[in-house]
Amino acid sequence: MHWQSATPERLGVLRDHGLRAICYTVNDFDGGVALVEAGAGGLTTDRLELVERWRSRWS
Repeated sequence: MHWQSATPERLGVLRDHGLRAICYTVNDFDGGVALVEAGAGGLTTDRLELVERWRSRWS
């Protein structure tokens, strides 16, 4: 799901139906954090340094 379409309500509907939303292309650290906290099941990015920062935050 495109990150701009991933509202908490939409993420909740998918989750209620047993689905996970992988949000793309998230190139902002705080935006990625907000998406995961809202229920996104994963993120993709063009900025590889963000992957390590997100991993450190949730490990």
